[in-house]
Amino acid sequence: MDAVHESFLQSLPASEAAVWLYAHHLVTCGNIVKLLPSTKAPTRKEYRKHSDRGDLFVANPRENRWDRYEVKHREIEFAMSFPFDDIIIDGTYQFDRKDPAPAFYISINQSMTHFAQINVVETRAQWIVKPNRNKVTKKDQDNYNCPISPVAFGELQHEKKP
Repeated sequence: MDAVHESFLQSLPASEAAVWLYAHHLVTCGNIVKLLPSTKAPTRKEYRKHSDRGDLFVANPRENRWDRYEVKHREIEFAMSFPFDDIIIDGTYQFDRKDPAPAFYISINQSMTHFAQINVVETRAQWIVKPNRNKVTKKDQDNYNCPISPVAFGELQHEKKP
C-alpha cells in the first residue's frame, strides 16, 4: 500500500469520530440528521468508488430538503474565537467537485470541544484562495479560506441540558 493512502486511512478514525460527535450534537439540539454508509478504498486508485457523498445531512423542513454538512477535525485548538484571521474551508479541487454542494462546513477543534460553523451560501463571496500543505499528500494545494468575521462558534453538546 502506498504511503499517501496509508496516511489517509490512518486519519479516518479521528475524522469519523468528529462527524459522529457533531451529528450527536445536532440531534441533542433537536435536529434530524442522516448519515450515509461509508466504505474504505483498499487502494488509492479505487478512491472514487469509495468517496463519500457528504459527511452528514441535516433536515431543513422550511426548504423541504436535506442540507449537506462537511465536518473537518482540525489539528488546532480554539473555543469561541479563532487564533487566525481566516479559516480553511477545503481544498479548491475537493470543494469544487462535491455534489451536492455543501451548505455548511464545520471545523471541530483538536480536543473536540468546540466548533466553527461556516454557512457556504452566506460566506462564499468572501472566500479567498490560499496555498497550504496537504497533511496527507504532503504536497502544496490551493484551499478556500473564509474570513473569521462571518463564522459562528459553538460548544459541542455531549448530552442534553435541562
